[in-house]
Amino acid sequence: MSASTKGRASKPSEKKVRKKSPGVRPRKRLILENHEIVVLGLLYVGVLLVAHYLSMVWAVAAAAAALLVSWKSLFRLLRELLWEQWIKIDREVRGDKESSGSFDWKPIVILGVATLVLTGNHYYGHRNHFRYFAAKTMAKKEDARWLRGANLKNSANHSGVQRVYRKRVRDRLGKWWLLGEFGYWTLWRVLGFFILPALLIFALPKEKLGEYGLKLGGTKDALLLCGILFAFMFAAVFMVSYKPAFRYHYPFPWANSAPPGGVPGSLLVTWWLMYGVQFFALEFFFRGFLLHGLKKSMGAYSIFAMVVPYAMIHFGKPVTETLGAFAAGLVLGTMALATRSIWCGVMIHIAIAWSMDFLAIFQKGILPSRW
Repeated sequence: MSASTKGRASKPSEKKVRKKSPGVRPRKRLILENHEIVVLGLLYVGVLLVAHYLSMVWAVAAAAAALLVSWKSLFRLLRELLWEQWIKIDREVRGDKESSGSFDWKPIVILGVATLVLTGNHYYGHRNHFRYFAAKTMAKKEDARWLRGANLKNSANHSGVQRVYRKRVRDRLGKWWLLGEFGYWTLWRVLGFFILPALLIFALPKEKLGEYGLKLGGTKDALLLCGILFAFMFAAVFMVSYKPAFRYHYPFPWANSAPPGGVPGSLLVTWWLMYGVQFFALEFFFRGFLLHGLKKSMGAYSIFAMVVPYAMIHFGKPVTETLGAFAAGLVLGTMALATRSIWCGVMIHIAIAWSMDFLAIFQKGILPSRW
């Protein structure tokens, strides 16, 4: 080897990557810049204020103007938060699929159980059903004539059922009678939305309960996104809380029967605990059981299969809440699949539900004055 060759060989390669300075980390790319987030937030609050103080016609016009100003940022946000995640989920599913050619019965089982659960909740899980069953169970012989012709269908309007229920059940429960009815409602949802699906998962071969969204999962970014979603939703709820339709439906147990002197603190805390457990079960059913049960067969389309019945269970509530449930279901469903966890949805749902009840109690002037 010549001297010139040795000299070239002894020199350090110019292609070597320079060492990074200690303590210097590359800047993490955000979906939106800070000023874009501020602008979107201001536009959103502006549209809410127009809807509150003017009319829905002006609100639609304000929303259209805001969309013209911010469509690029919104498009990038939706692209990265939703459909890019859907593409990733589909790619993951295609990689996991086995080319065995066998028919996959799992979606049929999942959807069949979901149909039974939703049917049971609708036909047997309402407060009126509790009144009927309680009246029939606690009735004395002399009450038989009052219960003639009563059945589950007409129990809400049957005067005899209401009379016997009030005499034999409601008076005995005292101030807890309303939570007794909602306890029945909560029990049905926990049974149908969590216990029954969990038993099915244990019965299915090679299935683990933790794989259906019960792991903590997620990242700090997901928690930050949860906080932003809650802030946006709370702003809308706060504005809507001034509307008569909102106060007609909330607070949930005391919408039409507010106790004199305000709701006792013991009842309110007990109700919020029941409400929270019910929302955990609901999130597990829709964002855990349905989503993760259908994911391998349907990929990202499982989100849309889940969100339709999720919106339908809001029928009977204000139309804005029902339509909002569809949009929220898309976002929460995407997050649940992307993070493999339902806990972000659980936290948002409970926080918003408690906020709605509190705002309604505040607006009606029935804040707790005693325990």
